[in-house]
Amino acid sequence: MYFLPELRGSGQGTRFLKTILDAARKAGYTTCYLETMDAMATARQLYLKHGFEPIDSPLGDTGHGSCNRYMSLDL
Repeated sequence: MYFLPELRGSGQGTRFLKTILDAARKAGYTTCYLETMDAMATARQLYLKHGFEPIDSPLGDTGHGSCNRYMSLDL
């Protein structure tokens, strides 16, 4: 997820993330995996706040070579 700087801190990210995770649960997904970067510390804090946990390595090859942080959430 990416938000314009003027939207950051407005709660839009939290609302959007909750909507996405609820939809994933209803669709039958059991895990949500994401990739991010060191420079996105604020985003990682949002994910941690919602239960994501850091994991040591990527799950497969997504093609996002610049991402060096990986997180997962059991749904």
